[in-house]
Amino acid sequence: AGSSFAKNFDNAAIGVNAVEKGTTVPITSLYKALTTADATTGYAANANHRGALVAAFTYDALNDLISIAEDSDYYDESQVSIVAHPTFRRLLRGLKDTQGRPLFLNDVVGGRSVNTILGLPIEWSNGAKVSATAQTKVTGAGGVKGTTGNPLLAVV
Repeated sequence: AGSSFAKNFDNAAIGVNAVEKGTTVPITSLYKALTTADATTGYAANANHRGALVAAFTYDALNDLISIAEDSDYYDESQVSIVAHPTFRRLLRGLKDTQGRPLFLNDVVGGRSVNTILGLPIEWSNGAKVSATAQTKVTGAGGVKGTTGNPLLAVV
């Protein structure tokens, strides 16, 4: 039961693309916040969001995404990590530097195994997928940005 609750909570917090409305969409997700304009703050929709096909995810796409966080007034490297759907594991394992060395590493921090890429820790979540309501198991083919089932990777 705990695992199901965690997946549902992660999906609600990260990937729901609908407006907050009670139990099915209990909070405004990161995805919804990043893809929606906010006149109060002056935020332009998608200003801090990049859409890319998972199959076309590259070092340059990852670098661009990380640079958005680094260029922020609130950037603090000691507080930054990546949250991603496990779909990205295979893709990240394939990224290499110009010397052919893998960028995706497995480190041990405080006796705990931690995946990192470009020095940032990665937390894996099955809830990091786009959905219309908070769900434990998001299904859908994905594809076009915002489509149910699209896996997500976020620098937080």
